[in-house]
Amino acid sequence: MKKSKQTKKIEVPEKKGLAKFFNGVKKIWKLELAVLLFILVTSVSVLAFIKINTISGTVIGIDNKPVKNAEVSIAGSTVKTDVFGRFRFGGVTQNPVDIEINTKNYETYSDQIFRGRNFLREFSIELDPLDYSYIKGKLILDGQDYTEPEIFESITIDEELIQVEFDEDNYFISQNLETKDSQMVIDSNLFETIEQNYELIPGENFIGEIELTRNEKKSVTVTDWATKKPIEGVNTNKGDTDENGQISLTNLEQITDEEVFDFKKDGYLSKALKKSELTNSVELVPSGSIAYSSNKEGVNSLYSSNIDGTNETRVTEKKVLSSIVDKDKIYFTTFVEGEKRGEEIYSVNLDGSGETKINSIVYAEFTDRNQKYQKVDLNSKKIITVEDNYNVDTRETLSRITTSDLDGSNSVVIRNRLFKDLNYETVVLDSVLISSDNTKIAYTIGLYENVGGFYFRSSKLNGYKMYDVDIESGEFDEVYKDENEFKSS
Repeated sequence: MKKSKQTKKIEVPEKKGLAKFFNGVKKIWKLELAVLLFILVTSVSVLAFIKINTISGTVIGIDNKPVKNAEVSIAGSTVKTDVFGRFRFGGVTQNPVDIEINTKNYETYSDQIFRGRNFLREFSIELDPLDYSYIKGKLILDGQDYTEPEIFESITIDEELIQVEFDEDNYFISQNLETKDSQMVIDSNLFETIEQNYELIPGENFIGEIELTRNEKKSVTVTDWATKKPIEGVNTNKGDTDENGQISLTNLEQITDEEVFDFKKDGYLSKALKKSELTNSVELVPSGSIAYSSNKEGVNSLYSSNIDGTNETRVTEKKVLSSIVDKDKIYFTTFVEGEKRGEEIYSVNLDGSGETKINSIVYAEFTDRNQKYQKVDLNSKKIITVEDNYNVDTRETLSRITTSDLDGSNSVVIRNRLFKDLNYETVVLDSVLISSDNTKIAYTIGLYENVGGFYFRSSKLNGYKMYDVDIESGEFDEVYKDENEFKSS
């Protein structure tokens, strides 16, 4: 019997399609899981790398206090510390690594640190303070920054002049100073003096703004032109000088240059100076005048001036031989030529007025039995006359010295000696000297002997004697003798 063929339903295609779907889903899930696992592992590794390769720390300064705004440099990167002095660097791969810290008031810190192996390092770094101080501040005048250089020549710290320089904001910065309690003084001739005390700490000492007040002043010392010594009590229109000859003139900015400062003192010539002529030293010339002769105008004439040579005046047109000043007058002589050579005597006021001829003398006059010689002694203001009178009949020689005032009055006989026979004395005119107070006179005599007859024709000089005579009493002393058996009667 023929078996009938049975058709069998096959559902495999449907089963295979579902399996394929689930297999795809399974593959996608595995792939995503792998990706997720990869991302997770990578992220953890990165985070671990970042954390493990981090360097952080704290910067400590004076009194163990944190230092803020310090610049910390590691591996080419720079950060600033926060208010707690902390800093942090991540991703540092170098090991060891160089670190440098810079901040004001402290020495630069440089070192090489080791971050360890695969773990976080935390450092505490203590800085060394600077071993010097400096001042930073600003000067203000009328609301504006004042940077004129001349004032910085008057700033001192503990009486020592300091050097300063400016930054871009017009703050002045001083030279390095010793760290201690100090006093700063600004003593300028243009402003009020400022004194401030500071306790200087290492590094920068910020003193802020200093207000300047205008007060132009000058300290003047008045001295004697001749002695250079200070003069106390010199009167000015700003007061009198002290025992050191000094006076401080203030608020000069309120004075125009036309206003005159007078310096006056008894015994001195007054001096008037404008503001622009004032210096730190003023010399006063003692009162009085000097007289002198000079041939600067082609003839030896007479001039007068103040003691310092100022206010020169030619007091006479005559050719002057000798001169002397006596109070407010000048006495002088001129040469007289001719047969009777001699001198004329004049007086004149220091300003050249009142020129008067007083007298005249003849150097030498000879008569038959008389020899007369004269000279003018301006130091004593006297005329000196020496006479030798010879009497052939009595064989006597009279030696006489007389003095008189320049006008010929008040004649006084100083010496009147009579010699007999062959021996006699003659006064040497040029040796006669009178003291300036007219109390003493000195002279030298020559000791002569007539060896060939009387009357000086054949005389032998046997020596000299010198006498010192008191004019009022007539008493005399023999102060020198050089003779050869000379005797007088």
